[in-house]
Amino acid sequence: MIVGDGNTDKTGNSAFRWSAGTMVDLGSLPGFRSSYPNGVSNSGAVIAGSAWGWSGERNQAVYWNTFGITDLDGEINFLSSDANGISANGVYIIGYRERSDFTFSGFRWSPASGFHDFNSPDASGPRAISDDGSVVVGSGSSGAFKWTSSSGVEVLPGVSSYASDVTGDGRIIVGSSEGLATMWTASGARITLGALPGDSASYASGISADGSVIVGTSGSSRAFRITKLVDVEVDDAANEKDHNTDSYTFADVLDDRTIVRRGHKPGEGGTLDVDVLVAEGMDDSQFELSFEATHEFEGQSPVGREIQF
Repeated sequence: MIVGDGNTDKTGNSAFRWSAGTMVDLGSLPGFRSSYPNGVSNSGAVIAGSAWGWSGERNQAVYWNTFGITDLDGEINFLSSDANGISANGVYIIGYRERSDFTFSGFRWSPASGFHDFNSPDASGPRAISDDGSVVVGSGSSGAFKWTSSSGVEVLPGVSSYASDVTGDGRIIVGSSEGLATMWTASGARITLGALPGDSASYASGISADGSVIVGTSGSSRAFRITKLVDVEVDDAANEKDHNTDSYTFADVLDDRTIVRRGHKPGEGGTLDVDVLVAEGMDDSQFELSFEATHEFEGQSPVGREIQF
């Protein structure tokens, strides 16, 4: 199934659903000019988006199902709202609402529980949600953020950053930081994916549900794809390589496609954190991968070095 929007014989655009060669006009709310879909559940049964009013009027978060279009909130104390995404299971919708004081509040909504407002300027712009709805990512006043149902809002490491997508299990997040395509791992590491040769800027716009493919734009107009990128645990045998009991270090490149990051408590020699990044299918460019450690051990800040391949 494909969803999108297009011009009709009406005044504005209209959302549509296309499947098996058949296009269906999804329509808009009564009195609204246009409609735009921003996400669809895996089954195609629920579509999230927005209805746009005429010039100067409010926009409204909506969803479509077999019963037609439904207004997501209808609360008069919000100036406008938009639904930016939907969980794969179709249960949760994310977006933002504009308050009467012209500030924005990100939210997660479900038919059963209604709105859960994030109530933080750091989480004002949700962009993507995990399959089960437990992880939401996006951008706010402090840059990229991650919200979880268990821990609330967390600002991700990086400068001038935003998060654009997340894997189905919520472990890996992609977006941009400092003007370059970026990936954040489940352990809190920030990995700069770099840009194609000749470009000084890039951003990652999407990641597959299993985390094996990342896509984005390098420079102003060149698309890129990174394939077979995984975040996995390393066994004890690998942990024996390049032990350092006095600091937080990065291990050497095990081969030309594998990087290991490992942390140790000073003076104790215990491994705290191990990640392996396997990057393949990168023949068309040389990406620089750099790690930003986020842990502190007994008052000592972790240190590291950039690894290029």
